[in-house]
Amino acid sequence: MNLGKYILNFLTDNKKTFIISLVLCQVIFLLFFFLSSRVFESRTDIMPNTNSSSQLGLNALSGLIPGNFQGQSKSPNIYSTIIKSKSFSKDLFKKTINVNGDEIVVYDWLLESYNLHHDNSEIEFEKLYRFFVNNIISVRYNKITNIVTIQAYTIDPFISQALLKISLVELKSRLKQYSKDTKAANKDFILSRISTIEDELIEIENRYINFLNQNSSTSSPSLNVAKKRIEREVFIKENLLKELATELEINKLEVTRNNQVVIDVIDEPTLNLLKVYPKFSLLFIISLMVGFVIPFIVHSKKIFIDN
Repeated sequence: MNLGKYILNFLTDNKKTFIISLVLCQVIFLLFFFLSSRVFESRTDIMPNTNSSSQLGLNALSGLIPGNFQGQSKSPNIYSTIIKSKSFSKDLFKKTINVNGDEIVVYDWLLESYNLHHDNSEIEFEKLYRFFVNNIISVRYNKITNIVTIQAYTIDPFISQALLKISLVELKSRLKQYSKDTKAANKDFILSRISTIEDELIEIENRYINFLNQNSSTSSPSLNVAKKRIEREVFIKENLLKELATELEINKLEVTRNNQVVIDVIDEPTLNLLKVYPKFSLLFIISLMVGFVIPFIVHSKKIFIDN
């Protein structure tokens, strides 16, 4: 109660200081709000496509194919690493976007808009790359929903949307290439296994032929067991060859497939004409708080001496 009364008396005694402080903070706030660059956001939500047309073959051969060959798509938790890699930025900066009928090279627009020029081309790219990954592109992964949210922030809402669209195209292209590379490696492994099993099958069949030649009569129990054992080995190898041949055919189709879906786009890149920065309401509240606190700081010596 005493504190509230003290603050009220302090406000009354220093009314002029509070008015000046509040007015000054509001002027600074308005200057900052109108002079600072506007930032507009575009956003898209995506999730990985988990369908695999070769699921049957992989299930049958999961014990034979190494784990790193079995996955057909990259985990969404590395999308941020892909999008924020230098190679990704390098390819993205070369692309051209169409904004209101104008063809704009991404690299040139970013360079001019954010004044990142440098005499050395390598340093210039490094500056632009760091600015891009730290200020323009944002990637967030929700482990619970398995959804990846990608956002682009620029001073133009149309550029933000166009930039996010080509980023999404580049991400899809890279994921498809990664998938094809994995399947190509898988194909080489399957071919190697087929060659090995064929050699093993030939060796078993030769052994079976020799057995039959040497034992024209297999009436004895031990010979029957030996014969069935060899026949079982032949049966297992033949089945393995059939499964591998099936998987190889599926793999050949997958490697040459260009319309594969690697990600599902939940929401296409948005066009948001409302700026996300600076926020008028947030700046107004902050300016009021600062304007209210300044008189206490200015008169802090008087406050401590009086108390």
